[in-house]
Parts: sequence; structure tokens; C-alpha cells
Amino acid sequence: MKVLLHFLVITSIATLANTYNFSANSSEFQYQGVSIGGWLVLEPYITPSLFKQTLASGESESDLPVDEYHFCKKLGQEEAQKRLTTHWSTFYNETDFQEIKQHGLNMVRLPIGYWAFEKLDNDPYVSGAQEYLDKAIEWSSKYGLKVLIDLHGAPNSQNGFDNSGLRNIGFPGWQNNTEFVDLTVRVLNQIYEKYGASNYSDVVLGIEVLNEPLGPVLNMTELKSFYFATYNNSREIQEVNNTIFFHDAFQPIGYWDEFFDNGEIGHFNKSLNRTGAPSTTIDSTFFNNLIVDHHHYEVFASSVADNITQHLVNIKNYANSIANETQRAIVGEWSAALTDCAPWLNGIGLGSRYEGTEPYTDYDRVGSCSAVNKNPQKWFKHQKKNYRKFIEMQLYQYTENTSGWIFWCWKTEGGGATTEWDFKQLAKLDIMPQPLDNYKYIKNGVDVSSSSSGTLQSNSVLSALLVMITFIMSVNVAIIGSGVVGSAFIRQLKNLKCKIAFNVVYLAKTSKIAHYSKDYKPVDLANLETAQVQPTLSLDDLVQFLKNAHRPTILVDNTSDETIANYYPTFIKQGISIATPNKKAFSSTLKIWNDIFTNAEQDGAGLVYHESTVGAGLPIIGPLKDLVLTGDKIETIEGIFSGTLSYIFNEFSTPEKSDVKFSDIVKKAKNLGYTEPDPRDDLNGLDVARKVTILARLSGFEVESPTSFPVESLIPKELEGVASASEFLQRLSEFDNEIQKTKDDAFENGKVLRFVGKVDFKNNKVSVEIGKYPFDHSFASLKGSDNVVAIKTERYPNPLIVQGAGAGSEVTAHGVLADTIKIAERIAN
Repeated sequence: MKVLLHFLVITSIATLANTYNFSANSSEFQYQGVSIGGWLVLEPYITPSLFKQTLASGESESDLPVDEYHFCKKLGQEEAQKRLTTHWSTFYNETDFQEIKQHGLNMVRLPIGYWAFEKLDNDPYVSGAQEYLDKAIEWSSKYGLKVLIDLHGAPNSQNGFDNSGLRNIGFPGWQNNTEFVDLTVRVLNQIYEKYGASNYSDVVLGIEVLNEPLGPVLNMTELKSFYFATYNNSREIQEVNNTIFFHDAFQPIGYWDEFFDNGEIGHFNKSLNRTGAPSTTIDSTFFNNLIVDHHHYEVFASSVADNITQHLVNIKNYANSIANETQRAIVGEWSAALTDCAPWLNGIGLGSRYEGTEPYTDYDRVGSCSAVNKNPQKWFKHQKKNYRKFIEMQLYQYTENTSGWIFWCWKTEGGGATTEWDFKQLAKLDIMPQPLDNYKYIKNGVDVSSSSSGTLQSNSVLSALLVMITFIMSVNVAIIGSGVVGSAFIRQLKNLKCKIAFNVVYLAKTSKIAHYSKDYKPVDLANLETAQVQPTLSLDDLVQFLKNAHRPTILVDNTSDETIANYYPTFIKQGISIATPNKKAFSSTLKIWNDIFTNAEQDGAGLVYHESTVGAGLPIIGPLKDLVLTGDKIETIEGIFSGTLSYIFNEFSTPEKSDVKFSDIVKKAKNLGYTEPDPRDDLNGLDVARKVTILARLSGFEVESPTSFPVESLIPKELEGVASASEFLQRLSEFDNEIQKTKDDAFENGKVLRFVGKVDFKNNKVSVEIGKYPFDHSFASLKGSDNVVAIKTERYPNPLIVQGAGAGSEVTAHGVLADTIKIAERIAN
């Protein structure tokens, strides 16, 4: 476990001489506040002018720094210090805190980055923000505001968002190295010692240990250990027992109840003792005076398309679910946003879900952002009304059902859709109620301006989990094999445009060398030729390596290696999903098949997708599974499953009279690269038998192995034992007469020959053989190396036909990539 509980050795930090003289019981405090966003941690959409001013002559938006890290890196330490000091001293001042109090608010949340206290050796960030944090606390005290100090950015980013200081969408690297977590804990210890001193007790109401750690991507066990350690440190270090805030890490409502109700104490008690930390009593009273911090927005998921009535229902249901939690909770971030149209809200260079623009093209367009990206004074009356209703419902529900709320944020540079996030401007527009309980449209939680009964279905919990993580979800990928299919897969993956990020952490080029790093740094697919290589990991070590990763993991096996295939059950049992064209595992013994899919049914197991094992990129397995799962009864499956044998028989046996020799066609296929290096590997029929075995098993036919049913071989018995492929090809013409006679007999009866696999449930039979088909049959008209399969079911007496390219590295790789994406869509969410 990387997050060790040994961070209890304290270094002395000088405390301020100031003493603040008013008080409130933090355990009873009802939060009504705003966040001071975009000040001590930059966010491009809040202060776009800062970022635009970094552009030199001739530069464009693509040259803009996307976050504070790159802002400082682009400008250099001296210039960045100069500009940020100006920003800190002008964007907020004492007047803001006076106005915040005048607007009926009772507290402020102050986001700050770790770099304000201590930096990594190679950090480009500049120091100085802590001085302004102290000013904000002083101003808050003067005007009777409480303060929540919020560690908003951790080393290497805890979420990959630009608001963490370092944008790395899909790849929060905070847990990649103990150095990053250690530094986070040291910074929190400094915050605890300084701001947890008694002279701050009447103004600093609480400390939030980390803003929005991206739980669906991070290792949750390690995050819980971090939460436990930092909470324990807070009680050891601080002179006061103020409130400690824990973000919900985008987990479902109620997820943290068991943890903070001490249901998991036994585990962390052992962890604490193992580290040799000071003796601590851990019992039912260990966790006290804490708050779970939920953040809720309606525009970073499919709910962006909801109408105002549905939005109000969503808010009501969300607040009611929080009310059922056993721990005190607040909605620590929310806004008036009904769109994600604010420029750069999703990040510099990224579009919006509202318009369905890159990278959100899988979202249906809701409308034009131009309707809100105009002077808000010119917003239509119905727009202003909807915004106010949305705000009022949140104010009411979060006040009644939680321990309070904190709006994001007090102010922005203003204009257009950014106003959806600007408390100060919304109040000026009479959209934010003043006083805060001056509701026009919401009475006792009901929209009295509408005749709607409010019975629309609420969004699922999953929608809530997707807040802020659309397009930033990621999975780890381990690739074995870089032959013709593997190389094509790597090329396609490298060029893939997808809302999910694929982090290739392991790439075995051969059985001896591989690309990977112990800290799971992504392999640079664009520069593989110059990338450093290491010895490949054993399968046991690979399982452990992938199991210890901090993201859901997909193993892509682009080999035909039986040893790897036989190891699939182990990978799956350890939660590692598999996408592969390797037929060996699925057509080996029935025991291996059962082990794979029995393990896949267990909780926490990996998923298994293997569409390309039968028809390369053709959709055969997926539709067949759907038929079976929906209760249809399979009667027959019949098809041409070998691209090689399809080509050979399409050339050899046609509706037109032909004297072409079978041996000549085989040699031609070999020269064209359609066959294996030794054509006997195609002609023995075993490849087709493997594919038929897979389809039979998927349909419920318990085939023991590919050799447990009749398989007609096209290799003359006399040539089965010849030493080489070249000798085999030289002598094959000696046996042309036999198959020529079979072809001629079929032709006389108006039929052609095709090499087919069959699953016949009525007759309880599986076979691979030469079949004869009328000239007008769909199999007879096949061209080139296409595959075709006909599935006849109780529901479809006229068979379903799937036809297309069933061989080739590109189509096979496309099939594997499609499976990889399908898995990622399931496990990344």
C-alpha cells in the first residue's frame, strides 16, 4: 500500500500572533457560503485574460497554457511570479469579503494548491499564495465569515482536472509515486499546525484534506488509507477539534457511511499498528466532527439535455438521498449552470456537451451556446426565470436536507455563460435571491409557477457519479504481441479518438522484450523504435503488475499463444479484463472455457470480449450472445469461417465451368499471403473447427474440444507426414484428381463446393466438412476471402446472414479494438 500511515512526525511551524475573538460550534454550523475560485489556484474559464496574455505574437489558442502548471512553465519563474502577484493582489481584496457578508453568506471556501506550502524539485509553480490566504482569513474574520481551507491541488494531480493545477485528462498521477502522497501529507500537516492553532479557532471552521480525488480512476483502498492517515494527523497536530472535510471522490451517496461509522476500523487499526505510528485509540468515537463534501452539477453528464422541470426533480431527489446518509454532509460545490457553454469550462481547446462539439460528439446537440454566451442583461425572460428556479430549488433542498451548501464561485471575469458560475453577477441580475430565502418560484420545495406534477423520473445514481468525469475516464491497457495483428492494433489505438483515455502501461513486443515502467507511466506509442526496452514479465509477475495498477485494466492478447490463453482464468479472477483474437483459450478444453466464464461471473472479476476469435472484425459473437440472452433458441449455425479456404474454394469451384487445379489455387493463395507459412495449418480444418467450437459453446452446445467432432481435412493422408511446406506443395498436384471429381460431380448437379462449419442442434451434431451448395445459394456467390455465417433460430426461421472480410490484420485489429472500447466503456464508468 503506497499511502502509509507514518506521517505523524511534526515539524514546528510558527503561528501567527493574531487572535480572533468570535466563535461558533462547527458541529452545528449551517453552511451558506461561496468558494473563492480562480484566485489562489488558477482556472482558465474564471480568469481567461490571464491565459490569453501569455500568447506571443503569431501564437494561437493551441499555444495557450492549459493550467497553472503550464502557465508558470511557459512564462518562467520571474515573469510568472510577477503576473501572479499582480493577480493575487487585485482579483480579490477586502471589499469582496465585505460584499460576501452583505449578500447573506456566512462562510468562504478558500482553495489553495500544495505548491503554496512546499514544492517538488522540478515544479515550475511559484510561491506566494499563502500570504494571500492569510489575508483572506484576516478579512473573513473582520466581516464575520467562517473559513474552510481547501487543499485544491495535489502533486501530479489527484483528478487530472485543470483546477488541480495540472491538467492531465484521464491520468491523475497523484498515486503514481509515494513522493506525491508524502508531500500532500506534509502540506496538510503544515496546514493543521498553522491554521489548527487556537488563535485561528474562531475563524477557521474546517480543513478539506483534498478536493475531488477522482475515485473511479484512483485506487480507493489507498485513498481511504490517505483519508484515515490525514484525519488521524489532524487530531494529533491541531490544538482545536475543528471540522475535517472529505470529498466523496465521486462515489455514490452513502458510500462513506460505513467507513466513517467505523465499520472498517479493524482494517485501518492494523494498518496503523504496522507502521509503528504512535498509539491511538480507535473505537466508535474515533471519527468525529467531520463532513462529507458532495459536489453536484447537472451539465457534465447526459442530464445537460434535461428540461428545467427534470432538473428540479433531479435536485430534489439528490438532496433527499443525502438526507439519508448517516454522516453530516454538505453540497460543497454547485452552480446555476444549465449548460456547459462557458468558454474553457471543460478546458482550453475543448468544446461542449450542450452543442455536441469535440470531444463530446457522442452527445446529442441540445442547442446553441450563442443563446447564453451573450450579455446576460440580454438573456430572455424565460432563461432568467429558469435559472432562478434552478437556484431556488437548490437553495431550498440543500438547506433543508443537508448541513448546508457552498456555491461555486463568488465571481469570475464575467460575461456570457460564465455568469452561470458567478454568484455576484447572478445577484445583480436578480437571479440569485436576495435575501437568500426570497423565493419567487419554489415554495416548500415545489415549483409553484408550473402545473407540472413533478413526477418525471430522476437521473440514476450513475449520472451523479459521472459529474466532472465525462471524457476524463481512463483505463490501463497491457498489450502482448506486435506481429501483423498486434502492429495494426497499436497503430489504430494510437490514432483513436475516444472519450476514454487508454493508458498503455505494458507492451510486450516479443516473448523476450517489453516496454513498461514500474510507475505505470504510459508507453509512448509514437516513439516505440527509440523507447527503452526491458525483459518481459512472467505471466505471474504480469498479473501482479497489472493488479497493482491504479486504474481498471484491459489485457489485449494479440497472439495465438496457448500458454497465455490458458492463463486467462487467472487474469480474469484478479479483475483484469481481456480483449483478444486468440482462439486457443475459447476452443481448448471445455474446462478452460468453464474456468474463464465462471471466474468472469464473480464479483470484481474482469470482463471477456473475443469477437475477433471467429470472424475477425465481423459481428458474429455479439449478435449470437444477444439471441441466446434474450431467450431465442438456436437451431443451426452454418458458415464459411476461414478466409483462406473461402478464397481457395471461391476460385476453385464456381458456377462457371473451370479446369483450374486445386493445387494451383493453393499455391496462388500461398504466394498472395493468404495462407499460413505452412498451408497445411489451413487445410487441416482445425482453424475452422476452433471457430465452430466457440460458436457451439456460446449457443449452449457443450463441445469438449475441436477434435471431439468430425473435421474433414484437405490434406491427403499420404502428405500428412512430409517434412516441409515446400515438399507438400510440390507433391499436392499428385492428388488433384480426387477433389476434381468431387467438384465435377457437384457442378453436374448445379452446385459448388464450399468448406463449411456446422452446428446442428436438431440433430445434435457439430461438423467441419466440404459442403455442396446450389448456384443460387448465398454461399455460392461469395467472392474473394470473405466469410459468411447463417444463424437460424426459432425467432428467425429465415436465417440471419453476416458476411464480410473475415481475415486480414487490419479488420482483425479493428475487431479487437472495438472489444477494447466496449470493455473500457463498462469498466471506466
